[in-house]
Formats: sequence, structure tokens, C-alpha cells
Amino acid sequence: MQKNDFWSMTLSELLTKTKSANSVPGGGAIAAMVANFGLALIIMALKVTMQKSGSESSDLANYLSKLEKLSEKLKLLPEKDMHSFDAFMQIYRINKSATDSKNLIEAATALVNDTILIATEICAVVDLLDEFYQKIHNSIIADVASGLYLLEAALKSTMLNYAENCKIAEKKCGIIFETKEALVKPTSAKFGEIHTYIQNILN
Repeated sequence: MQKNDFWSMTLSELLTKTKSANSVPGGGAIAAMVANFGLALIIMALKVTMQKSGSESSDLANYLSKLEKLSEKLKLLPEKDMHSFDAFMQIYRINKSATDSKNLIEAATALVNDTILIATEICAVVDLLDEFYQKIHNSIIADVASGLYLLEAALKSTMLNYAENCKIAEKKCGIIFETKEALVKPTSAKFGEIHTYIQNILN
């Protein structure tokens, strides 16, 4: 795929590519895409809240600005994931018998690092949401819950992909990467706290 092709595809084209026998887009890219839409729902809820309040308070505007910046970063990650996986597989096919190849090791490291980058950005979104979710207007809070579920699923999928990519790197290159569960543990706890708050409102 060429640069920026991911978001230029129609949803129908993306679905067709995902269902194909090609390895990309795979779990990492689709998880990043889902995270993008989860964040989009939260941004929408914040904008609706600001409209309903009749004023753009500085604190909410500040949160919106931060979310928009995170959105721009997260938007780049589906394609970044696909390119890093493609790059690794292309180099591996050439260097199947050379596990110590510099290019192969660099490609494997990029693949693993790009996967954990998705998790890092998702955590940043949830950590920021944790600061203002109680200010979201009740009429739009269900959309925040939907966005949060998407982010949670994307994070779990990303961590699964991270573990699998670490196995690939170890098997094909002999590189051992550290576990990153500690990175997402604090954010994982926040999912439950925010969901409980929202459910109390919806009930």
C-alpha cells in the first residue's frame, strides 16, 4: 500500500481488503482504526457538551484541543502498522537463514515498537478522558460509553498483537522484548471506573 492509502479507501474497500488472504490490514491496523473511531465518538460528545452548555469554557476547550492532537497522531497508526509489518516480512523473506541480519533486526524492532505505540496513544486518550468525563452532558454520555468500549477492545487487541509480534521477533531474530502489561494496567482500571459512572447515569 502507498502512503496514506488506508484512509483514502472506502469502507467497502477496507472491508474487502481485511477479508482477503493478504496479511494487511491485520489485527494491529484494524485495532488502531477502531481506536480512531472510539476517540471520534468522545470528541463528538465533548463538542455536543460545549454546544449545550452555551459557552466554550476554557477547560473543555483545552481538553478538546488535546483530543484533536491525539486524534491526528492516532490517525497515522493504522497505516504505520501495515507498513512496518510489510517491511519486516519482505526483509525476512530475503534473510530467512540470517537471524542476525541488521536489517531484519531493525525491521523486527520497528514492528514491535509500532505496535506498542498504538497502545500508548490509546492509554493517553483514556487518561485524558478520565480528567473530564464527569463534565460530559448526560444526553450524550451513551456515546462516550460506546467510544470507551471501542478503545478498550482496541487496547486489548493491540496488546495481543504486541505479544504475538514479540514472539515473531524472538523466533526469527532471537530478540527478546520486555512485557508491557505494566504500561496499560493503570489505564485498564480507568475503563471500569468510567463505565461504572456512565452506567449509573444511564440506569
